[in-house]
Amino acid sequence: MPLRCYPAAALLLLGAIGCVQDAPAPPAAPSVVGSGMPTFERRPLTIAEEDLPEGRYMLFDVASDGSVFYQASMSKGPMLRRVDSTGRRLHAFGRDGEGPGELRGLAFQEIHGDTLQVFNSDRRALIDMTLDGKLLRERRVAGYDIALVWHRDSVDHWNPTPIPGRERRVLRSKIGEEGGRVLFDSTSPAFGTSITKRTGQATSPTLLPYTATADRMWLADPWEYRISIFSNDGAPINSFVHAIARNRFGPRALAETRARIMKAPRFMRGPNGERIALPDDRGRLDTLERESIRHFTRNPLHVDEFGRLWVVGVSRDSTSVDLFADTTFVGRAMLPCYASGVGIRVAFGRGGWMALECEVEDGDWPVELQLYRIVEKPTP
Repeated sequence: MPLRCYPAAALLLLGAIGCVQDAPAPPAAPSVVGSGMPTFERRPLTIAEEDLPEGRYMLFDVASDGSVFYQASMSKGPMLRRVDSTGRRLHAFGRDGEGPGELRGLAFQEIHGDTLQVFNSDRRALIDMTLDGKLLRERRVAGYDIALVWHRDSVDHWNPTPIPGRERRVLRSKIGEEGGRVLFDSTSPAFGTSITKRTGQATSPTLLPYTATADRMWLADPWEYRISIFSNDGAPINSFVHAIARNRFGPRALAETRARIMKAPRFMRGPNGERIALPDDRGRLDTLERESIRHFTRNPLHVDEFGRLWVVGVSRDSTSVDLFADTTFVGRAMLPCYASGVGIRVAFGRGGWMALECEVEDGDWPVELQLYRIVEKPTP
């Protein structure tokens, strides 16, 4: 394909570096939902060594043409990459800095149609770019805590660690404004069960299974697999439990959990040098195989262009992908992906695409990015 180079002045403004290749024409997005559970076709995503990220794919998303956007560097430019569905580089852009369109402390990126939205946590800036890295606009944002869902002009966020005078709650705030409308707090049973730690289980206070659209909100209990649906004003619409066996550790997860428990320190030094005992989980070693674990962890809930809910979870060292049409269970797909320990883990793209970050047990790189085409079954 022909190459085109941006002028030097444009490169300076946008942080883009070098030349880019024209992206292939996007495939037509499905206009109607198919019948039953779609199939997942894995695409051979091979990313060149010079485009691999620094350690892992902390931030990534998929466009409607199957191209993948991800953060390749924390500081060195170009910080962002766009590769096609085979892994071939299309664009490299984004320079570390404090100027217009420059990036410092990336905490989020998401594609909205033909716009790439990037949140700079250090600069408190929300930057909109074209999909080839051209700056569209930049807006200042308020001091949000943990962002859950970014809408075009607002954000749903929550404070996972309560402080005196400020309980755990989920708010929706206008971009650039302090405060916001409370969506969930301690008065909501669904919110309480979603964040409750179960006996004998370690859990992260930042994990909240939640997603939202312009008119609906979904909140889930990862232990009982209960999905609660609310209208935009917080009124309950429905709540249901997916009838499935309790989840257990797979062989790899079980071995890693055992090793982590055995390596955990038993004591720490106090301010005066005294030994202070730390929580000791070694009593769990004999019962780990029988313990129940969460069905899903980080950013598991996703709503597609047809209004269906996808739930991405873990099952016996693999990745489970469940589909619901309203409260009806459509089906489950099992994918050969061992869930990565940090980062966003999964991203869905319009037009039927999904990307997963997966741990690699044997290989030159600790993780891989798996790309799938979601193919709808034709309606009879």
